Amino acid sequence: MTETSLADTEAAEDRARPNQLTSPTRGHYLLLMVVMAVAGITAGALIFNEVRGAAWLETQLRCAQSVGPLLSDPQEWLQLQTRYLACVAP
Repeated sequence: MTETSLADTEAAEDRARPNQLTSPTRGHYLLLMVVMAVAGITAGALIFNEVRGAAWLETQLRCAQSVGPLLSDPQEWLQLQTRYLACVAP
């Protein structure tokens, strides 16, 4: 084997990096994406609660009172839940 072919083989192995499946940069990028998604969801929830929170809470309470207490029959639970969801639907 010549020196150039040996160097080419080593360079090909270095490029493939078979013993390292992922790069550290990929992990940092994924962490950044998760942090950005959580920050966006949190900011969206805070803004929604400031703008529409009171009206949403009033609707939830009004619908919960209109449905009434839970009964002992599971079939009636399903009907009450269906009524409640129809009430709070936009």
